[in-house]
Amino acid sequence: MNRPTVRQLFEEAEAFAPGAPVLPRIRVTDFFEVGALWMGGCLAQIRGTPLKPAPSASLTAHGYLKYGLAVCAAALWVALTLPSDWPYLFPLGVLVFYLVEVNFIFLFPILLDGRKRPMSASFKMTRNLGYIYALKNLAAITFSMLFGGFTGRGFKRSWLVGCLTVLFWYEKARDRDMTR
Repeated sequence: MNRPTVRQLFEEAEAFAPGAPVLPRIRVTDFFEVGALWMGGCLAQIRGTPLKPAPSASLTAHGYLKYGLAVCAAALWVALTLPSDWPYLFPLGVLVFYLVEVNFIFLFPILLDGRKRPMSASFKMTRNLGYIYALKNLAAITFSMLFGGFTGRGFKRSWLVGCLTVLFWYEKARDRDMTR
């Protein structure tokens, strides 16, 4: 099976979005849990089968771990480049963030599937896809999620479609991963 293009993934997500479950109200204290459980509802609907719920503490802890590692790596880059003779390199901290984050792009769907060793499973899926391909897709999805609202599509909708795009990508990567 060929790897899907990011355009194909976006098209699937856009087609699915009108029938997707409604995102519940999110508070600052539970955004990883609520967001991941919403993704789980979408994943169940995409598959046409119910998912067993993942423990919310695990979702929250893994969310903080995923983004904490990416932020720490980027902050370390910035801290090392700002006082150097090359302070113009500090904006590459954004790239460093995504070089770490790309390894966890499928972490929440993997947790929702209840797979063992979710961190290493996510690393393996990224490696099997190819880092350049994964990073390129992640960049396009991230750009759409962050800036899609400026094009009149709505910020929340752009964010949700980006999440759906990751789910459709995960399904294809998972199917491909299982055939290896």
